[in-house]
Amino acid sequence: MKKKSREVDWKVLIILIVVIGFCVVVSVEYFNVFKNKIFLDEPLDFNSDSEGVIAPIPVFILKDISLAGAKALYNKNKNNPRFHIIDVSSDYNNGHIVNAVNYPIDSFETSVVGLDKTEIYLIYSRNEESRTAVKIMADNGFQNVYRLQGNYGAWVDAGFPVAH
Repeated sequence: MKKKSREVDWKVLIILIVVIGFCVVVSVEYFNVFKNKIFLDEPLDFNSDSEGVIAPIPVFILKDISLAGAKALYNKNKNNPRFHIIDVSSDYNNGHIVNAVNYPIDSFETSVVGLDKTEIYLIYSRNEESRTAVKIMADNGFQNVYRLQGNYGAWVDAGFPVAH
């Protein structure tokens, strides 16, 4: 009798190891797919040449940039003709970041139609309008768009250069 129960124990152990191994493999694969499709900083290509393949739904990723990161981006690119600073507020004439252009949020979608989608954009406002602007740009295929965390107020509070 003992011999028979040992065989059952080994069979149960082998089945348990196989099931655990399968769960680990599935979990790792799921995590890799999840990580690669949602948390990448670079844009994803959702087009497929394969027939019958359903492309994943693009996920909007808001690329916030810290005040320090924005200042570094500004300093590095202030003379780069491919770098653009866009103020989407209606208070542009009351002060703005040096070299910024104004595309008010109420006409923003039509304003960005002619812009190059591969250039670098730093977006800010006086409030949270910049979130909407960045989403509009992402929806229209822009790739290098950053939203200044804290917006214009953070820039001014830090004593960084502004124009009036």
